[in-house]
Amino acid sequence: MKKFQALVVISFIVVLRSHSTAQILQISDKTRAELDAAEKKMFDGIMRADYNYWKNYVHPEYITINSDGIMQTKSEAIADSTRARRLFQNSTYKLSDRTVRVFGETGIVTGKLQGFYGTQMVAEVYYTEIWSRTNGTWLFAGWQGTATKNSPPPPKQ
Repeated sequence: MKKFQALVVISFIVVLRSHSTAQILQISDKTRAELDAAEKKMFDGIMRADYNYWKNYVHPEYITINSDGIMQTKSEAIADSTRARRLFQNSTYKLSDRTVRVFGETGIVTGKLQGFYGTQMVAEVYYTEIWSRTNGTWLFAGWQGTATKNSPPPPKQ
């Protein structure tokens, strides 16, 4: 009887794990393409400090925690657009190690970002983005970035 109970418990755990994994792995091509496009639009909008991007594609409950130690809400980030514009002006970025997960109407994108001025890498961070599908549109809801061990030290301010 105990062997049967153990078998039932193990089977239940296996089913739950496979269901959870399948839910993550079975992201449709359409959803992945939507999140890829939303991420590209996000980086373009943030790097240009584009108010229209913030107004139309950033969730009202947005929160950012950056590797420079600054945490901001949406309204604080918009108010700090001068710093963002200065920080990202003439810079480029390269993404790698991306993983996209979707849980219902929530998307989580993780990866590594390298920031450059010209050919010089000035930052490398592991990041997590949070996305919320609201009325059919993916809204940027959160960012958290942590400097990697290979990231150059931040410039003195």
